[in-house]
Amino acid sequence: MHYFNRSKITAYITKKLSSYRLLGTYSVVVALHLATMSVIAQNLNLGIPPIENYSKKTFGAGTQNRAMSTFNGRLYSANNGGLLIYDGIKWSVIQTPQNSILRSLAPSSGDTIYVGGQGELGFFRPNEAGDLVYESLLEALPQEYDNLGEVWEMSLAEGDLYVKLSDNQILKLDKSGTHVSYIHEKSIGKLEAIGDQIYYQVDETGIFLIENGASNFIANSEILSDVEVRSFIKMKEAILIVTKSNGIYILEDKKLESWPTNVDQLLRTAIVNN
Repeated sequence: MHYFNRSKITAYITKKLSSYRLLGTYSVVVALHLATMSVIAQNLNLGIPPIENYSKKTFGAGTQNRAMSTFNGRLYSANNGGLLIYDGIKWSVIQTPQNSILRSLAPSSGDTIYVGGQGELGFFRPNEAGDLVYESLLEALPQEYDNLGEVWEMSLAEGDLYVKLSDNQILKLDKSGTHVSYIHEKSIGKLEAIGDQIYYQVDETGIFLIENGASNFIANSEILSDVEVRSFIKMKEAILIVTKSNGIYILEDKKLESWPTNVDQLLRTAIVNN
């Protein structure tokens, strides 16, 4: 039995990331994760994760899906028409009271699913009958956030919700009820939780890490100042940083560098989405 080396793992990740983005504007993709990452003998055939395409007519919701996540055996998507759910058999969509367009979501423990969208921030939680019911968080926000705008990104770390509320601001909604803002002069890009830490990119600057309540610049990450980050991926003791069209970088032992792979040409000619 032989196991993937680093370049083979990267190729697998790249194919998986690319396959997820087949969802696009008019279709949703359900990608089934491979259970193992092993090959037999010397004949390597990574293959492609099984993919099934669903048209807008099939899933019966809005045309755009901005974020997707699997949780409790179901697929959830932030859809133009609301929270889109697929249980493996049927599709359903649950609207917010304002019928808001949803842009982001973050599943939490206890069957809670946080969502954000066009002037909307709140969560779905099952009632006694097991039906998901929406509760808004807008009234819990400080008055300065009355005109919320679009909530494009959100992530959970240690029970705290981190929300990108504007181009250059992240708001932390602490589980204790307090609020903390992280503001930058330049626009904030990708935001993602890795364990109990939050990583995010700031345009023309680099990568920042929120840990123990403080936001700190990651040394040498200015090499990504003009590169669009699409995903942060945990890999043992390292973090893989996948870019739109500049390949993959690795952050390991506080050192950030390019991660050469055997699919670099593909990664630089194609467009990778999160």
